[in-house]
Amino acid sequence: MKEVSTIKDYMDLYKKAKNLKYDHSGLQDKNGIYFLIKKNKIVYIGMSKWSIKKRVEQHYNKDYDIVKYIELNYKDNIKLAEYVYINIFNPIYNKQNKNYEYQQLNK
Repeated sequence: MKEVSTIKDYMDLYKKAKNLKYDHSGLQDKNGIYFLIKKNKIVYIGMSKWSIKKRVEQHYNKDYDIVKYIELNYKDNIKLAEYVYINIFNPIYNKQNKNYEYQQLNK
């Protein structure tokens, strides 16, 4: 994967995010960032170092209708990517890690 270092790089990567289909087979061992979306608005951003499928299933208490994900390896710095996306999109269910550094991009 090309190095991701700017906000534009992260947004380009997000535009290539895949929709999580109802058939979750094959996602058991996928790592990366996932986005829970309700009515075309991102409501939660999370990361998984082992299984995106298992992490998404743990969010039964959140109201969402679509899941998108970006497959990343742990060495691709998943934590940093999650932090950046949370600060870009400011999802309502993410309570921590909001520094609003990139707030102006989401307007």
